Amino acid sequence: MKIRTGIIGTGFGAQVHAPILLRHPEFELKAISSIRAGRADKVSKELGIPFSFDNWKEMIDEVDLDLVVIASEPASHMEMTIYAVNSGANVLCEKPPALNDSQVTEMNKAAELQNKIVSINFEWRYLPERQAIQGYVHAQWMLYNDLSKALANEGSEWLPTLYDAGIVQRIMDKVRANGTR
Repeated sequence: MKIRTGIIGTGFGAQVHAPILLRHPEFELKAISSIRAGRADKVSKELGIPFSFDNWKEMIDEVDLDLVVIASEPASHMEMTIYAVNSGANVLCEKPPALNDSQVTEMNKAAELQNKIVSINFEWRYLPERQAIQGYVHAQWMLYNDLSKALANEGSEWLPTLYDAGIVQRIMDKVRANGTR
């Protein structure tokens, strides 16, 4: 059974999410909505999406969806997320998820009450270009790490290495914490 999906947003949603969902064998892109009259209809015809709506609530109410992708302006994310989970759908929301921490808390509460998943999209980290950069940074870190250890083992007691000082490790931890790893 495929994951029946609807998208809110005809900008990034249509340009990035729709093509991926249309190609992925686990998803069935059933609907797209826009707040701009006629825009969703145009996009749905171009991409072959069965249903289009000028009102995102109508899309959620009228199409049986397992997942709603929210790719709209952040000021609407909380309302859309809560409406979607209360209607029985899981949510994949674009960044930022909301305008502040209290809105995110409300979104999480609604998801927990409905036993639904609300996740934030970080699709760029999986692009081949980013993966290549990550591999390059990791390889350079390993090379530097080995070089630092070699210098330390040569009796360069007066020269504190970056490895021994923990600087490289702190940088890598920071990179990992920021979601690039």
